[in-house]
Amino acid sequence: VDNDFNLYWMSLRNRRHSKELENNQHVAISVVVDTANKIGMQLTGTAHEVPEDSLSDAHKIYSERYGDKAERLAEAQSGDAAVRRYYIFKPEYIVLFDGREPLENQRQEYQV
Repeated sequence: VDNDFNLYWMSLRNRRHSKELENNQHVAISVVVDTANKIGMQLTGTAHEVPEDSLSDAHKIYSERYGDKAERLAEAQSGDAAVRRYYIFKPEYIVLFDGREPLENQRQEYQV
């Protein structure tokens, strides 16, 4: 995650979700942290493959979380369709849920 709340991940270009992003960049994400207490978040926004000129920046951000492995960047730069690439999700709307809070405070909404 960067300072603008953009999420980065790596995925194979030939995976279904990667192929679908080529035609439709509108994305929804749900994250459940605690099912018993109904804690989680929902995000909507856009996602796409990181452009070639931004791969080094994406690699740096991703490496801060998952460790620096030079082979990741080399793989993403290879251009081979059968390798992993970096992707970015740019949130436009975030909804946080916390079932431990009083009913009127359980849902918090943010426009990004």
